[in-house]
Amino acid sequence: MSPRLLLALAAFVVALVGCGGDSNDTPPAAEATSTTAPGDSPDDTTGEGATPNPDGAAGGAGLGVPLESAEGRFRIELPTEATLDEQTVDAGGQSLDLSLYTAQVDAGLVYNVGFVDYPEEILDVDPQLVLDGVVQGAAGNVSGTVASQSSVEMFGFPGTDYVIEVAGGTVQSRALLVDRRLYLLQRAGGEPSADEFSRLVGSFELL
Repeated sequence: MSPRLLLALAAFVVALVGCGGDSNDTPPAAEATSTTAPGDSPDDTTGEGATPNPDGAAGGAGLGVPLESAEGRFRIELPTEATLDEQTVDAGGQSLDLSLYTAQVDAGLVYNVGFVDYPEEILDVDPQLVLDGVVQGAAGNVSGTVASQSSVEMFGFPGTDYVIEVAGGTVQSRALLVDRRLYLLQRAGGEPSADEFSRLVGSFELL
């Protein structure tokens, strides 16, 4: 499999995860007028030291509902109970198993945690190229604009934080590439909040 096809595969699969897996269901949101830049990366990129906030910020969502996935090999805290959607997708002739947990806060705010395993050949591709393909694929899937993107390291693995602006909403995401497994953490809709997004990614742990 060529590197070009692998990158297209990466973009394709994560585009399915973007905004809850359906570009037509992007949660509506108020105009992004936050005084904190929505693209700011969390200060704690190690995943340690997160403090759940059950009450949350005004107009936002607090965490406090634990989610642990043995298959996904991760633990995280979400604002509400999550539902799991599992599907097998065909991407470039490859059958890939996609798992997506969705926690709906209200009609305008949703949290997503997803993961997918790429074929072994992805290990031969520069991780940053894979992550860049993820961002561009996700933005293209929702006809959005990448407002910001920054490289991060989490648990010693490469990742990227990015913000996509779409009509009527904003999606804050972290993509983390752990060997050939891609994790995606998202906060979609509502006013963009660097603080809430930081708490989300800070509560994420690998098992």
